[in-house]
Amino acid sequence: MDAGKECVWSEAGGEMKSLLLLASVIMAESKGEGEFGMALVADVIHERSIRQGISPEEVVRKPYQFDGLNYAHKQNLRTPEGKRAIYLASMLEAGIDPMPSFNYTHFRSSAPPSWATNIIKYNNHYFHHERGKEKRPS
Repeated sequence: MDAGKECVWSEAGGEMKSLLLLASVIMAESKGEGEFGMALVADVIHERSIRQGISPEEVVRKPYQFDGLNYAHKQNLRTPEGKRAIYLASMLEAGIDPMPSFNYTHFRSSAPPSWATNIIKYNNHYFHHERGKEKRPS
């Protein structure tokens, strides 16, 4: 297999396939915004997983939720960025929160919705909460 061209998640099986799929979605969704951008995307996946009571893989496979799923097959996980994405995906699979928590992310081509709170901008993305669903301190 050509290490720079083919995606490893499509060839893996079982739990490893889930881990590598999550890593690929994290990379594709963060669109090259580095480690912090990947961690923010991973955090959104984690928060949705907790709130919806489903696995992180089920979160990213839900229709119309993560555009990065459409491009996951093109991600090269053998790069340093890919290895970081795999690390973040392993945190998700272990139920570990990778960042301060946000419920939503979207590309900055439009303004955040009116119901969004605690909005931060990072490069080309907005990260925010839905009003009334902010993470509460334990």
